[in-house]
Amino acid sequence: MSMLDHLDHHTARMESVARRALLTGSIAALAAVLAAAATFWLALHPLEITRIYAVDPWGHVSNGTSRLVVEPGEREMAAFAVAWLRDLREKTGVHAANVRRIQRAIDAASPPVREAVAAWLERIDHDGLAARTLEITSIEQSEPGRFHIAWVEQVFSLQQLIASEPYSAMLVIERKPSQAQSEDVRNIFGLQVSWLSWSPTLPGTGHAQETDNAS
Repeated sequence: MSMLDHLDHHTARMESVARRALLTGSIAALAAVLAAAATFWLALHPLEITRIYAVDPWGHVSNGTSRLVVEPGEREMAAFAVAWLRDLREKTGVHAANVRRIQRAIDAASPPVREAVAAWLERIDHDGLAARTLEITSIEQSEPGRFHIAWVEQVFSLQQLIASEPYSAMLVIERKPSQAQSEDVRNIFGLQVSWLSWSPTLPGTGHAQETDNAS
């Protein structure tokens, strides 16, 4: 091997080493960026969502017909709320802006979540006594991630009218507190929903009731 060939071979080896070093450095830099992004995301999401459930109109979770528990990931949790609000909008004319408040960074709910939404909406007519129409009276954000939705339920049944009384239901997205937080933030992200059966003796729109024993 001539001196020129030896020099070319040495140069090629050095170039190969340099390329590997550059690639290794690029991978390390990318890993550092991803780690920083993950750290930033975790800082913004200190709570881990554990489940979602609905409390029945009497303030407790009673049985299979009025119990809703699904345990998807955080993306599906948020999509659950979006699909539920979207369904309400279609039924009652809720403005799209109210849905977009929760819809940020979400595409769509998975089929199991959509089925859960449909099942919960069907459960509203748990008596099977009458068809109902819902009139949205207010949607407001009480704190970041928590929305209060109030409506009036008009009942077209004499039997239901006689038996009507104020009741509330709560759709809760429950988060698991991080080690640095207390159990008091259990329902930091939730949808509280309240309604009243229409009755001449029960004016007003009603208010959501906090329940601590729902599980």
